[in-house]
Amino acid sequence: MIKRILCLLLCLAPLTASGCATFGRSYIEFSQMDLVQALGLDLADDGSNEIIVTAISRVSGEAGDGNGSGAQKARVSIGRGSTLMEALSSMSSYTDKELFLGHTSHIIVGERLARHGLGQIIDFFIRNYRIRMDLSVTIARESTACDFIRASVPTSQFLTDRLDRLYQANTQVSTIIPMRCVDIFASLLEPTSTQQIPYVRYLSGEMTGLAEENPILLSGYGVCSQGRLLGYLDDSAAVGYNWLAGDIHSHTYVVRDLEHNLVALAISYSKSQVSVEILDDAPYVTCHIDVTAVLTESNAAYSLYTPEDLDAMAAQLTQQIESQLLEVIEISRQWGVDILGIGARIAASQPRLWESLSSHWSQVYPQSVFALDVETLVQNAYQNNRIPTEDTP
Repeated sequence: MIKRILCLLLCLAPLTASGCATFGRSYIEFSQMDLVQALGLDLADDGSNEIIVTAISRVSGEAGDGNGSGAQKARVSIGRGSTLMEALSSMSSYTDKELFLGHTSHIIVGERLARHGLGQIIDFFIRNYRIRMDLSVTIARESTACDFIRASVPTSQFLTDRLDRLYQANTQVSTIIPMRCVDIFASLLEPTSTQQIPYVRYLSGEMTGLAEENPILLSGYGVCSQGRLLGYLDDSAAVGYNWLAGDIHSHTYVVRDLEHNLVALAISYSKSQVSVEILDDAPYVTCHIDVTAVLTESNAAYSLYTPEDLDAMAAQLTQQIESQLLEVIEISRQWGVDILGIGARIAASQPRLWESLSSHWSQVYPQSVFALDVETLVQNAYQNNRIPTEDTP
């Protein structure tokens, strides 16, 4: 019996030896892997409708100091095929390294592909268990993803580091909310939903001196219906969408006091509530928003404000927020798509009613009536809401 066990162990020994193979599959050394940080996806414009994939990865040993400083080398690989998988596979003809997508954190989609449709692309990433589902998806506005990635190579910061910092900064001031691959997939399952995907573009010298090192602009959304790009929400419209989505954490507004001096206000608290009911066969949407803002800067000769000053600032703040809300609502009506997710709210609260509306929601939604209720409070940070008087100690 002991001899049989020894014989069995001797037979298994080669399989357990390090650095070779296990059950017929070869191990890949770390040095032979290309750790892809971001993928650019494009649709060929030569009539073939083939997928073009651009992969960018750090050259081994050139990751920098972790603070984004110093020049960092990048390797760019390009593949092409009738499907995304075929395009990725074709890269093996041009490199001796195996692409590893487990570290990929960003997908950049060219505008042409975004207008054609993202359904097949998102399906591929969701099905592939070796790829993270929390990939951040970004549209390269007025550009191909390939050109965008190539333009980023000479800059001092690696592309994904720059995107991560931009997303972090824009999220903090509530101008952009990231969209993950899994979120797009979930949205595509609902026929009436839209996808608000952040866009990015190079400034091409438009702001020389302000963003010369890394001239990347990230300031709005590309709106997709069923995965197809319709158009863009820029600047104030993007912030208006964030208000309605309840994703305002902080934001800066500029108003004037009663002496017409400029005053900067920072949002310190916000709460958004959207309710829907059907009246006369049309959706009646109430958008209630509570806002508290703190006075952070003034160019006035004095810094003490009366309640009348604060009320006047609050009225201006209300007007600015309502203007942003109306802008995104008007765009939504013009395009005839439910950017605000009103249909999803009806489906969640009144499923039977939604069954009767869902089949012709594209005709019902443009008839929606919106009522805005914005309540603002401006606080003077210097006095903690107390206005000094002669009797104040």
